[in-house]
Amino acid sequence: MPAITTVSTAHSPQEWLVWLKRRWAVLAGGALAAGFIAYAVVLALNWPFTKQSVIDVLQEATLRSVNVGNFQKTFFPPGCIVERVRFEHHLHKEKPPIIYVDRLIIHGSYWGLFTAQNRLALVKAVNMHVLVPPAEVHGKPDPLMPLNRTSSSVKRLRIDKIVADGAVLDFAHEDGSKPYRMTVDKLTVFDVSNNSAIPYKTVLTNSIPQGTIRSAGVFGPWHPNHPADTPVHGAYEYQNASLGALKDLNGILQAEGKFEGNLGEIRTNGKADVRGFHISDTSHYRELSAVFQARVDGTNGNTMLDNVSAHFDHSWLIVKGSVAGQQGEKGKAVSLDLLCRSGRVEDVLDLFIAAKLSPIVGALQMDGHLYVPPGKADFLKRMHLWGDFHIEQGRFTNSETQGDLNRLSASAKKNNSENNDVTALSNLTGHGDIRNGIATLTGLMFKVPGATARMSGTYSILPSYNVDLHGTLYTDGKPWTATTGFKSWMVRIITPFLKKHQNIRMVPFKITGNYYNTNIGLDLWSKRKPNGQPR
Repeated sequence: MPAITTVSTAHSPQEWLVWLKRRWAVLAGGALAAGFIAYAVVLALNWPFTKQSVIDVLQEATLRSVNVGNFQKTFFPPGCIVERVRFEHHLHKEKPPIIYVDRLIIHGSYWGLFTAQNRLALVKAVNMHVLVPPAEVHGKPDPLMPLNRTSSSVKRLRIDKIVADGAVLDFAHEDGSKPYRMTVDKLTVFDVSNNSAIPYKTVLTNSIPQGTIRSAGVFGPWHPNHPADTPVHGAYEYQNASLGALKDLNGILQAEGKFEGNLGEIRTNGKADVRGFHISDTSHYRELSAVFQARVDGTNGNTMLDNVSAHFDHSWLIVKGSVAGQQGEKGKAVSLDLLCRSGRVEDVLDLFIAAKLSPIVGALQMDGHLYVPPGKADFLKRMHLWGDFHIEQGRFTNSETQGDLNRLSASAKKNNSENNDVTALSNLTGHGDIRNGIATLTGLMFKVPGATARMSGTYSILPSYNVDLHGTLYTDGKPWTATTGFKSWMVRIITPFLKKHQNIRMVPFKITGNYYNTNIGLDLWSKRKPNGQPR
């Protein structure tokens, strides 16, 4: 018989292992492919990023009708791009939109889609313009964009990050005047969802006064029916703000502080410094610093100054009051209580005069009130300042005026020695009322060795600087020494006829002229009573 040949089909364990791995790889790959195909089919049938779904979400978030232009789906990452997004007015559809976004880029994640999370990774607004309406329209709140408003009809949506760099905000006025503009250089808000506070970081360019604001904090949750109740807190820096845009003030502001509270009353405290501070039409520049506590109404910008401690030159000033709008008036009025217990009169006068030197110097105490209504007139003409003042160790900076005062004091019996010492005005007190650039002084009294004067009249803080003060001089000296030449000779003749009480003569007295040429002398032919009032 022929031999039978046999072929062995046995495999080594290593070969079987390789064969099994290949088999499982094919099966796993097929399963993944089937799963991916099924996932793709499900996404195709239930793709969340559709034009109508985006419109629905935006309308729910803003409580406004929304219209969009071009719509494009994106798949890597999953999302969409929406162009020309318009958030319309409630009543006036024909007007420009409340919010306009040139391009809205929305990014999700495949993991979020696979796990059915209602979550977006990023929403980016390109070239967004927001017209902020007045705080209230016909007594009803006008919510602008409550991104975290609750609704039972729409599933909660969470957004990890919203970016709106380069946005422009125009704050409209009720009278229809040009809106107040703010540019948002950088804005990022995080973790936005229904009924939650929104952390944010922002860099703003403010227009009035122009400067850069950096802020970080938490905003919300939004109260759509009562926006003023929306809570806020955070910190800010205001850098290189030019006060020149305020028309009346000049200087470069640096400020920093913290804030907390509700949008209708934001409590803030911090410090501020102003380099080169001065009021328009004056030549005096100084460094000003202040620490403050204030309350701000975020719905209309009204500010209540609870306590401001300001320092400039050699003076400290305590300020309380408000910067707020008034019904029926355009702009905001300044109303401030002023208290100075450690100051110099020249520091305060230099705020308002352009002359190189203050007409008088000395230690100052003051208690007054400043009111500046809104308007286009110059600051000094709009300003109304009134109050009581007290000056110690005062003197006139004009050498001729101070010389007249020295001669008057030297003529007194108790001070009749000739010397060149400067006579100081002591206990210079009175009440001032400045309106339209004219200070009306009443109850004015001052003392020099051997004499006391009581006066009233006016002093102009406008460039003419006219002074017209009249009153009575009480002296035990020789009145004729208060003047020279023919007037001195005439006064010597009539002195015996002047009123006299216990060796104290009561002499009509005046200070007239202007800042550059002020005259102190007797007022013998005045048509006024001895107390300074007209006859």
